[in-house]
Amino acid sequence: MRPELVRLQTLLESFIEERGTLRVLEAGCGSYPMSVDLGPAKHIVGIDISQRQLDRNDVVDEKILGDIQTFPLHPQDFDLIFCWNVLEHLDRPDRALVNFRRALRPGGLIVIKVPNVLSLKGLVTKFSPHRVHVWVYRYVFGHPDAGQDDKAPFPTFLRLSMSPRALDRFARGNGLLVVYSCLFEAHNQLHLRQRLRLDGRFWRALRLGVERVTRNYLTLEGTEFLIVMQSAAARGPAHSGSPVS
Repeated sequence: MRPELVRLQTLLESFIEERGTLRVLEAGCGSYPMSVDLGPAKHIVGIDISQRQLDRNDVVDEKILGDIQTFPLHPQDFDLIFCWNVLEHLDRPDRALVNFRRALRPGGLIVIKVPNVLSLKGLVTKFSPHRVHVWVYRYVFGHPDAGQDDKAPFPTFLRLSMSPRALDRFARGNGLLVVYSCLFEAHNQLHLRQRLRLDGRFWRALRLGVERVTRNYLTLEGTEFLIVMQSAAARGPAHSGSPVS
């Protein structure tokens, strides 16, 4: 397991120990289980805009066909809201964030993982057409059925309202404490770099050059962003994470 996920898993285990049984929303659940283990004491509600994706998901306990930007989630209904690689596909991710905040119980957690739009990979993805994404998935990453039968890659917006800075501002402006956050490199980019031998001194010089020229506004390696936000009223072990500086 990647170190970023190990740290997230440790934080969640502390939260579960304090909280007990969890009511969980997996926002944009798709066809596959989430990337962390929440143990047996949980009830997972999965919401997705695709009925086909929901039909293929045999992990969630309850299914909702709906758009997380507009579906009227019940106020204070969930202990944990988990949104993994979804916000980049929304035209108005800010509306989904407001929806999550309203549906979060006191002391609950919102876990979000997104591509970093302020990375070279993020900008290329944002400004290239969807057919290019499909081609890359098929012929670079080796997924021959990419873009077919409601499978990734999906159309992507990558709005600035889901950038790392924007998510941090959202937390601070909505009574949420950032208990953990990190930037890290996507596995597929790392694997591609290794295949192309883009590493060592050349890669370090290129990375530092880009950061210097853009005054640390743009990154090459920090292609993914993970953030965990918690209700400011919470107490206990979940506060052991590191806030954004």
